[in-house]
Amino acid sequence: MSRMQVQPPPNSPALVHSRTIDVSTLSATFPNIILAPKSEEYKTSNAGCFTLFESEIEPACIARSRTVEELSSFIRQVVSIPDGDAANIEGGITIGLAHFKGVEIDEESKKVAIGVYEKWGNMYGKLVSRGMPYFSRKTDFVCDNVVNFSVVLASGEVVQANAQTNPSLFQALKGSSNNFGIVTHITLPIFSRDIL
Repeated sequence: MSRMQVQPPPNSPALVHSRTIDVSTLSATFPNIILAPKSEEYKTSNAGCFTLFESEIEPACIARSRTVEELSSFIRQVVSIPDGDAANIEGGITIGLAHFKGVEIDEESKKVAIGVYEKWGNMYGKLVSRGMPYFSRKTDFVCDNVVNFSVVLASGEVVQANAQTNPSLFQALKGSSNNFGIVTHITLPIFSRDIL
């Protein structure tokens, strides 16, 4: 999950006022996205953070988009990151990425696009039959092999970051922190066992 400090962008609807979040208005505006603090989905989602410390922080609400377009729209209308602070904000808005799952294999280009919330077991099972078992000793770290990141920027713009398009962002995302945007999908090459 990404936690974002909240300030309204210019000309935004009155959903966020001076870092005070109006959860009822957000819920009415984005009924299929917002998880309110007293709901079971909120509790389950917040408990699923990477560390216990993060699970103890209670955001004002959790925004859990189902698509990149929905996430982009939400970001454009509500959220901006003013000072690079993008994680662990008590009383802020947490951007939940639980719906960003899936493994799409493109046999022709020999690449696989993976949703950032996908579980390794699901991904491994689909890839091992196509020749991508766990060979990090011969192929380096996963971040060294990424060929593309799909990213939603703080402006809400959806961009691709790879060696040709947004190369600086591409390099920054390889093994860095979460202050550059919200990554929704990662594309990696697939390879055959016989080349190793």
